[in-house]
Formats: sequence, structure tokens, C-alpha cells
Amino acid sequence: MDHALYHVLEPSREYDVELTTTAGQWPAGLRGHAFVVGPSQPTALDFFLTGPGMLTRVDLATQRWQTRRVVTPDLAILGALRSVLPPAELAGLLVGARPAVSHTAPHFFGDRLLLTSDRQRPVEFDPVTFDFKSFLGGVDEYPQVGAHPLFPGVQTTSHPVVDLDDGCLWWCNIHLRPRGNSTADVEGPLWVVCWDGSGALESWHVPGARIVQGTHEVTVTRDYVIFTEIGFRPEPGSVAGRNRTRPHQPFTDIYLVAKRDLTTRRVGGAVPVAHARVPYESFHEFADYAQDGDDITLYVAHSNGWDINYAITDTDTVWGSGKHFPASLRGFLPTPVDASPVGR
Repeated sequence: MDHALYHVLEPSREYDVELTTTAGQWPAGLRGHAFVVGPSQPTALDFFLTGPGMLTRVDLATQRWQTRRVVTPDLAILGALRSVLPPAELAGLLVGARPAVSHTAPHFFGDRLLLTSDRQRPVEFDPVTFDFKSFLGGVDEYPQVGAHPLFPGVQTTSHPVVDLDDGCLWWCNIHLRPRGNSTADVEGPLWVVCWDGSGALESWHVPGARIVQGTHEVTVTRDYVIFTEIGFRPEPGSVAGRNRTRPHQPFTDIYLVAKRDLTTRRVGGAVPVAHARVPYESFHEFADYAQDGDDITLYVAHSNGWDINYAITDTDTVWGSGKHFPASLRGFLPTPVDASPVGR
């Protein structure tokens, strides 16, 4: 989402252009392609994280820049419904819907391009034609799914991780539900998900993990798959302008699952977990793949003071001048100036 903020400042457009070097010199001998993705603008919900993906590919040898909208089957269905249903009827149909917008991160698994978002199944796209190829796993292959007749909610992670030694892709599946009668406190189970690139998904339940905010990135070492809880407490209605009532948790919970327990024999069953807690909230983490015996080294990127629940609305004004924000910035996140350390 933060990799393509240029789409926030103007309505998103598709491009197919040759880049021109305006200063310095384009490095000689470059090969390959760079891929970025971000949410398109404007969006139906007036919040920039809800825009369907805009995928950009840059040919580093020819300096050709191509940007196209990501179109999943979900978005094709949604577009058709928008063209025939009255807004009120469409809004009622979309209650609880989680269409695949695929706008957060591009990942490669071998030569296969995957696009992700926290609240959908990863999808595979052709890296040359930009065509949709497949979801990763059928809805019935995920143990935790929010029911909806058209767009079921499969909450995963925006950043799966490739395990080169084991030749597989690791990610997760969670489903946060209200705790008791609260609308601000949620909780859900954690499931580890693995895919070898051709067969069915494999998943294992981690009952020792208590997820109350969410997961965003998975990392891996030689012997462990590691999950950290994102520094974001979901609260219904807050992104639409409702005042926040609950802050983030001021710490990060880390869950380490040993690969030796993630066996074919235990697929669908429970596996043990080790739990650690460090200060400050986080969004991203990385680990040294190599280990010193049983010791692992983890790097946690903290995002202190950043709250996705806050968004600029059409009634907000600029402090000091009293001027209203440009319409193109509605739904954008007012990120505070704060220290964002990396912990080791």
C-alpha cells in the first residue's frame, strides 16, 4: 500500500510509456523487471486502502513503464453489479463482503507473480500480460472464513515468505471475531498455511497463539516459521470518521512455530508454539535464515504512533490555516511525526 502513493494524489490511470532520464545516467547493463503495486484512486469507500490494485512493471533494460488495474474475478463481479444495481441495494449486498482487491504487495514464488492483501487469498497474475491466473487455494481449503454469498472473508497476510530450503511458501489464516458483546475487542485463532506450488494447501492450528489485532508479515528461519502481531487494533466505523476509543497495544506479540511440528501427519491438527513479547507496536519483521544452534535473530520494524484507523475526512481542516484538504487526500492517513525504530 505504501509502495505506490503517487496514485493517491491524482486519479489512477493506466500507463504504457518509455521513461526518459532527466538527470544523471541510467545504469548500463541493467536487466530484469521491477514490480510495485498500490491501491487505485478514487475508491468507492473514500478511504485509500480500499482501492483495487494498480500494478506497475518497469523493464530495467528498455526503461518501459507499464501500469494496469488489477482485475480479479471478485472485482469483475463487483463492477458488473455496480452497473446494474441501485446504490442502496448494492450497499446492502456488500455488508460483510471481502472482495479480493490485491493492492498491498507483489511477491515472486519462482517465476510466478503473487499479489496480496491482508483480507484475501493471495492471487497469481501473469507477470507479462497482467492477466489473473488463480487464487491460491479454494475457499474451502482455509479453516477460518467469514461467510458471504459472493465475497467470503479469508483473512491471511500481505507478506507471505518463500522458504528456499523447503521449496514452499508460508503464510497464515486468521479470523477475528467480537469478544463477548464488544465491538472494539476482537480475538481469533491462528493457522499456519503452507503451499508447495502445485498441490493443495496444508494448514495447522496454533491454539497457543491469541490474535487480537492481526498479522501482516511472516518470516522464516531454518527451523522456525515466525508470526508477529500487527500494531493495529481494528475498530468498526473508525475509518469512516468515527472517533477512536481504543489505542494499539503498546507491545508486539511474537509466535514461533517449529517446522519439525509442521508435518504432513499433523495437517489439520494442533501444533505447539513459543511466545515472546517485545515493547512497541510493529508492522514488519525479518529474520536471519541461518541460526546459531537454537538461537534466532529477528528484526522488528516498529511504527509507533501510526494508526490506520485515522483517515482524513471532508470535514477536516489544515491546522493553522483552517483550509479544507483537497478532495484527492480524503481517506488518506495523517501519519504523525514519530520515531520508528528497528529492534533486533
